[in-house]
Amino acid sequence: MLGSKYDGIPAEWIVFTFAPIGDTTRVVASGMYVTNPGSAFERVTPVNAGEGVNKTQQTLDDLKVSMETPAPPPAAPVAAARKPAKPTT
Repeated sequence: MLGSKYDGIPAEWIVFTFAPIGDTTRVVASGMYVTNPGSAFERVTPVNAGEGVNKTQQTLDDLKVSMETPAPPPAAPVAAARKPAKPTT
């Protein structure tokens, strides 16, 4: 449906735009299928709805939460087990 005789398999592209807003950053993802990518006959079909859009949004939401969650403090170093010293004779 999106392919052509020149290139039967369209490429799936996701373009991320980062926009600083005050102390935060807004991330917008735009999904599209590209027929004949890189040629003079390239045609872009936007993807504005559907399961792929929902999965991309969920990924962005998960990334946001992971970036906002402080990292746990590093664990205390574990002392290396030592062999008892040989008795001196």
